[in-house]
Order: sequence, then C-alpha cells, then structure tokens
Amino acid sequence: MQEIYSRAARGKVIEVIKATIEGLDYTWTQREGSSEIIARWMNLNPAQAANACDSVRDAFSRAGIPTDEQARPYIAMLGTTAGLKGDMSPAVIFEYSFAAEAAKK
Repeated sequence: MQEIYSRAARGKVIEVIKATIEGLDYTWTQREGSSEIIARWMNLNPAQAANACDSVRDAFSRAGIPTDEQARPYIAMLGTTAGLKGDMSPAVIFEYSFAAEAAKK
C-alpha cells in the first residue's frame, strides 16, 4: 500500500514541478508579462516591477534546477543560520530527482 501511495504522491509532485517549470520558462521568455504580474502581486509601479523581475530572473535555471553557482548563496545562508560547516555540494542538501524527471516530460 505504501508503494502505491508513494507512486501517486510522486506523480502529483511531478505535476507541480512541471507547472513550476512552465512558469520559469514564462519569466525567461516574457519579461513584460512577468513584470506586470510582479507589479500586481507586490503592488509596485512598472519600473520597480521590471527591476524586481530582472533581479531574480537568474535565481533558477529554466528547468527548475539551480546550478551549483546559483545554490551557493543559499548554502552560505544555511551556514550562518543553521550552523552548516565546510564547503558543501548542493547535492548533499538538495534532492532534484523530481525536477529532473519533470524536466524530461
């Protein structure tokens, strides 16, 4: 029974990640539309929203899996807030099999 639930839950997670990847692709290809959404969501004027859009655009890859370079600031933050020590690979902290599977579909 646990295996059936796990497969069903995995499928749901994959669907959410696929939708996230679509959103990431939209932000990469539709700067104006993304800026408009940010302006409404954060109650910003168009120039502020465009700046916000540009400042976070490179936070994720188009496939939803951050590069090691993109993950380093997060790992550094964990070092100061969670007491992680030493130079860590993102693979030690993050598990991207769901995102990798969703990116293939």
